[in-house]
Amino acid sequence: MTTFMRAIIYELLADLDHNTIETTPTSMKQGDILFKKFIEILANSEIKQRNLSHYADRLFVTSKYLSTVSKKVSGRTAMDWINEYVTDDIQHFLTHTDKSIKEISEYLEFTNISFFGKYVKAHLGCSPKEFRKQLGYKK
Repeated sequence: MTTFMRAIIYELLADLDHNTIETTPTSMKQGDILFKKFIEILANSEIKQRNLSHYADRLFVTSKYLSTVSKKVSGRTAMDWINEYVTDDIQHFLTHTDKSIKEISEYLEFTNISFFGKYVKAHLGCSPKEFRKQLGYKK
């Protein structure tokens, strides 16, 4: 009877070990899940917030931890991702809308048009007006 019980236990342990090995490669690590949630929140936000603490608070982690996980998972900091998404939105509005630069600045919740211009210049290499001029935009 003892030998029979050992055989059953060994069989169960082998099945358990086999199932663990199969699920490990496909399962996501906690950092991967956090990064995925961060990108989902960022991508699905109509107005992208430019401060890291906004996203960290929504994910119930610290800004430093979110940035560390982002860097580990993607090779880029969380602020790099935020700036990329904000810059993409700015390019979209400057390219595909008739809104004035001031209206775009206000819509994207920049504190003032001067800061908006500095942000655009830092991330696109030219002012919003110059960016539109390069595209042949006329209003």
